[in-house]
Amino acid sequence: MEDQNHFASRIKSNTLYEPIVENELSDGEEGHILKDELIYMTGQMAIKVGMDQVKPRSISCI
Repeated sequence: MEDQNHFASRIKSNTLYEPIVENELSDGEEGHILKDELIYMTGQMAIKVGMDQVKPRSISCI
């Protein structure tokens, strides 16, 4: 059984990451969500603490 942990956090403007996949937005979003993507954390500290092993989801909205 796979754990399903969810949390929301704001990402700092200087966080280093690369997008892996940009998810398609549904019509029901009504323009509130600008971008939805899976990301890979590339910063030195993120790699040191193991964040490069997970694939967080970045959602940009207004």
